[in-house]
Amino acid sequence: MEPNMISEADIDRIDISNGSGDTPTTQEVDEENKKIIRKTALKAYSTMGFAVFIFGIVEIAASVLFQLGISPFLKDKLSGEIIKYVFGIIIPIYCIALPVFYMIAKRIRPQESHKEKMSFGKLLGFWAMCMPVMYLGNIIGTVLSRVINQDSVNSIEVLLQESSLIQVVTVCVLGPIVEEFVFRKTIIDRTRRYGEKYAIFFSALLFGLFHFNFFQFFYAFGLGAVFGYIYIKSGKIQYTMGLHMLINFMGSVLAQKLIKAEEIIGGTQELARLSDDQMRNLLSDPQKALAFGYITLYSIMVLILVISGIVLWIVNLHRKSLKCNETYEYKFAMQKMGLKLFVNFGTVMFYLLAVIMFISALFFK
Repeated sequence: MEPNMISEADIDRIDISNGSGDTPTTQEVDEENKKIIRKTALKAYSTMGFAVFIFGIVEIAASVLFQLGISPFLKDKLSGEIIKYVFGIIIPIYCIALPVFYMIAKRIRPQESHKEKMSFGKLLGFWAMCMPVMYLGNIIGTVLSRVINQDSVNSIEVLLQESSLIQVVTVCVLGPIVEEFVFRKTIIDRTRRYGEKYAIFFSALLFGLFHFNFFQFFYAFGLGAVFGYIYIKSGKIQYTMGLHMLINFMGSVLAQKLIKAEEIIGGTQELARLSDDQMRNLLSDPQKALAFGYITLYSIMVLILVISGIVLWIVNLHRKSLKCNETYEYKFAMQKMGLKLFVNFGTVMFYLLAVIMFISALFFK
């Protein structure tokens, strides 16, 4: 090898998180070395896209096969639901698809991330910033669903309509742990050396598409971008896992309780039409009073979080404080890559799978 040639192992040792974002004072990388960096970048992105594609294919195939195989044992409703859930969801995803995904992904060496502790107040601020992103994404998904005359379906809400403990644990604990391990820890660690902004966008894009629901894509992509930024800046996956668990808990368990509370009092729209006497009568009923109190507290909490999140976004964007580090190699070697990182064999295979699943969800319910 030529003395000035950069090998893939050399690229693995490039430190892209070693300062405040200023260009490191290293010697200029020549054109041959730039080609190597670009080639290894394409390989990393394509491999990650293909790994997620295989994850989705194996998950779907295993789920279908397991459900066909266990169908004779689903006569009893309670035990049948548990068997169907364990063998149709948990085993296919966590015991089969996840190990297969990692076997492919580990072919790309991870970039060791720096560790930086975040204060509780900062994490609380990121939680608030997630809220307007999530609601904006939901609004976009709902509007688009109305445009094409389709119902916007939240798979988490559907899953928990008749929630059991195992479903709650999966949605609020197991799901966030696995998703953060896959889309933040595994994917970002293997793509961040080629540019942190690219890595965050890529992981968020795959995360949004992997929901296989067009209307969920927008809020999932937004949340994925926020989670990716937190992980890039802190290097601690437990932060994003915790936030992910909290948001799933709010959007599933607490949201379902909100719906039930609204049913008890006859709907929130009816409250605005009640006279003072009718309101007093409603509050005199312990069950309705409790439901009204829950709706009030939940609404106040969400309102405070959304307003705080909007303010924090405005302040951070104005101060330009949400920055990612750039290195000399990223700036000069990757500047001509553009969409090539996101349009290659592995990622295109996953895009096709996502489109097929989107269409299936829309027209084959």
